[in-house]
Amino acid sequence: MERKTMRIRTVLINAVIVAMMVAVVASRVPARAGALPVPEAVAEKRIALVVGNGDYREAGWSKLPVAVRDAKAMTALLRHLQFEVTEVVDADRETLRRAIADFGQKLDQTRRVGLFYYSGQAISAAGAELLMPIDAALVGESTMAKEMGISLDWVAAQMRSAERAILLVDACRSNPFDEGDRSPSVAVASLPKGAVVGRATLSGHVALGGPETVGNSVYTTALLQELPVPEREISEALRQVTMRVVAVTEGRQRPEFTYSLSRPFYPIPPAVGK
Repeated sequence: MERKTMRIRTVLINAVIVAMMVAVVASRVPARAGALPVPEAVAEKRIALVVGNGDYREAGWSKLPVAVRDAKAMTALLRHLQFEVTEVVDADRETLRRAIADFGQKLDQTRRVGLFYYSGQAISAAGAELLMPIDAALVGESTMAKEMGISLDWVAAQMRSAERAILLVDACRSNPFDEGDRSPSVAVASLPKGAVVGRATLSGHVALGGPETVGNSVYTTALLQELPVPEREISEALRQVTMRVVAVTEGRQRPEFTYSLSRPFYPIPPAVGK
């Protein structure tokens, strides 16, 4: 009887030890979608503008329902990361310009972290990266497109007061006018304090995620997985995004980013006192 009791006690002790080991390992595994870590309250003010354009009305564009899904998923994530988020869906040119201008004014008042996310149609033409509102027509020449689109450089200029500015663009960067101009990356030099600019693909290339896409685009899916990893600085998160997208697409899509922040940015900062 005593020997049986000892065996039971040994089994229970071993079970407790295994459970403790599993808990330790689980705590070290980066959280993924559906099991996001809860960040501590952040001291910095965080403001974001999220845009998803999918319901294109004019000839030449494909509708992009995935863009709206991407925007809503990013809004949910950013709010979890304690951003004050303004979400704009299916915006025409006037609505989009007004939303971006209002976003810039908020940053003028707070001078803190600003994040701009865009998912939708875009082109690189006439020496500019152009985000396309839903009422833009894909006709004529690139100079006409520049008048209808919203320049990424202009967006960056509205964020000039941000202490740290982050721009994430999930869109194509090709030139549909076939003018022999691959339109090299815009420098986004309008931000004197520097910025992080993440793009879903290389200049002159397309981003995967057309009308047939189920769920979220490849690039936004990677952002949703890599940004909320605790204590990961955003440059490392974007490096992981690049590797993930390249692997998933077997090299057909390669994101890129530029980094010139004067101070690091952690979506989920290290715990105080660590």
